[in-house]
Amino acid sequence: MLQAGHFFIAVEESELETLRRRFNIYKEAYPLSLTIAPTMDCNLGCYYCFEEKSPLYMDNEVCDLIYEYTVSKMEAEDMKRLYIHWFGGEPMLNPAAIDYLSSKLYAFCKSRGAKYTASMFSNGTSWPEKPEDTVAFVKRNHIRELQFTFDGLPEHHNKRRRYLAKGMKRSSFEALSHTISSLIGHAYIALRINCDPGNFCDVYALIDLFVERGWLYPGSGVYPYAARIRPVTETCDFLHNYNVDASEFNKLDNDLKRYVSRFVDPREAALRLYPKAIKLVCAAMNPNGLMIGPDGVLYKCTEDMGSHKMSQGNIRDRVQAAAAATLLPIISQPQGRGSSAHDYDGFSPFNQPTCSVCKYLPQCMSGCPKQQLEKHRINQNRANIDAFRQYWDDSLELLVTGYADIAMSAEQRPEPVVNPNFEEYIESLKQEAAFSATRRIRKSKSMFVGE
Repeated sequence: MLQAGHFFIAVEESELETLRRRFNIYKEAYPLSLTIAPTMDCNLGCYYCFEEKSPLYMDNEVCDLIYEYTVSKMEAEDMKRLYIHWFGGEPMLNPAAIDYLSSKLYAFCKSRGAKYTASMFSNGTSWPEKPEDTVAFVKRNHIRELQFTFDGLPEHHNKRRRYLAKGMKRSSFEALSHTISSLIGHAYIALRINCDPGNFCDVYALIDLFVERGWLYPGSGVYPYAARIRPVTETCDFLHNYNVDASEFNKLDNDLKRYVSRFVDPREAALRLYPKAIKLVCAAMNPNGLMIGPDGVLYKCTEDMGSHKMSQGNIRDRVQAAAAATLLPIISQPQGRGSSAHDYDGFSPFNQPTCSVCKYLPQCMSGCPKQQLEKHRINQNRANIDAFRQYWDDSLELLVTGYADIAMSAEQRPEPVVNPNFEEYIESLKQEAAFSATRRIRKSKSMFVGE
């Protein structure tokens, strides 16, 4: 597997040439991928939010333009796959647009024999009250994957993810929990756990809570992971001075992956740990990828959404250009880019001076292109310099050895659920990691000492 990922290479092989060839092949082969924000409005006021909010809601006219662009693009290039990702703001503030556009896109793909895949990021607080209605919405819109976010246990979560309107019957924590309980078994669910210095201690207790609520078990399709709050745009640049230390977070992240493996199918947990060879690190670098705001403004990166100075034109221009391309090719080029728009299509990890000579290039491929293009801003705080390399310095060995331990334990049993040896092994890891008196902070001693 390491050889296949070109982590190990023959002496005579040119690593950069191999990676460059793979990068270009996959870049050309990527399917049409649309990230659509039915609104940039939101019912929560998270202190770290990077987006520029807008009260605009996508109407049927913009939906029809997206549909027209998709049809012309897929037919012209004979594409057989379409990826739709619903984003925001909070996309479930405008479910009518999702219903309307999903039905048209899915019907078109079905008529062409093309594969249709949909996913969504949501805060989970604006879904239907009845579980059956929540499930019905996901099924009719063919949404297979969802991501929800927790900001710690209820006390911390509700302060960070607070409602903008007063008098809500449920806290944002319980509203989100109600939505997740309704969806268990009906979609793959990623549970992002945001970490800042104030809620860092909640992570393990949250995992225990997920287990208690019946969300986390082998085959549930639920995958919790930790994420470090960071300054994504100028809007939240104050976070430079409010970060969890990178190495401290990396330690937590690696230990948490081991802990989560106790409650899921270990084979699946092992594969999620294993370092994957990265072909194209981000949808922003996909030539066939677009992010579309509720007003039809286009972007290449979700973190640019809502900021018109970062725009890549408008969906109306793309539709007109597609119609005119066969007559006057010169006017078929994208028009109206924002004043600060990045050239994501032209970004290459091989042109980055430190990345091109870094031993982690096969896995990292320069990491987030937006962060690389904005190093002048991000590196105001020394802790953010070389963050990608620091992550792999802290993590690569632990991920590989973690994969080996869990995979070998899994191979010892025919069934993924019952094996006392595996349970004893995980329990020993838990004891070795030495929970603090609160059971929410793990001591710094590595669980890998002595391996």
